[in-house]
Amino acid sequence: YAIFEGRLRHLPGGVDEYLALRRTAGASPSLPAPLAPADETAAERARPGLSGGDRRSLQKEVTSIERRIDKRTAAVHTLHQRMASHDHTDHAGMRRLDEQLRAVEAETAELEERWLELSEQLG
Repeated sequence: YAIFEGRLRHLPGGVDEYLALRRTAGASPSLPAPLAPADETAAERARPGLSGGDRRSLQKEVTSIERRIDKRTAAVHTLHQRMASHDHTDHAGMRRLDEQLRAVEAETAELEERWLELSEQLG
């Protein structure tokens, strides 16, 4: 995952995809600088308002949310597979699967919003 133009974006290609997007976008001001490594940089140490403990706590929550987003993404994939293989004449069953899908997608959106908030606090 990466933040582009202020939005969370899934990058299944990982760092290679991120770098390719950065290259194709050139020096676009809308793209953020790459994320700092996990260890504290001088800019992070100088950032007022967050103690080391607070920063670690936020980083733990971000990591937890990332794992939960990954699980929700897998659940969406599984639900899509179940819907594709489900009897399409069973409207009640399809509706239940669709409701489950919408619930998982809503949870994912909430998690992504929280992830963005925390990432902004971490700066």
